[in-house]
Amino acid sequence: MLAIARALLSNPRLLVMDEPSEGLAPTIVDHIAEVFRSLVADGQAVLLIEQNLRFATDLCDRILFMVNGQIAADLPAEKVARDAQVQEKYLGVI
Repeated sequence: MLAIARALLSNPRLLVMDEPSEGLAPTIVDHIAEVFRSLVADGQAVLLIEQNLRFATDLCDRILFMVNGQIAADLPAEKVARDAQVQEKYLGVI
């Protein structure tokens, strides 16, 4: 939360967050998700780099997958959330 607040002090056009859910209790992750939803609703652009699939698909409109430093796919978050084949292909999860 402090990192988000500090980043917002400079009134950025784009807020880039790398793994904001890492190591946090589920209730805190849920709270951070609400903060991001509020920021986006207020017009803040957010780029989220995240490995927590549920967190990312709940918050994002689009999910981009990188493989070896290249964008390998750009898909709607809803498709990623419900398509086990996509998850297995890009994330190695079933």
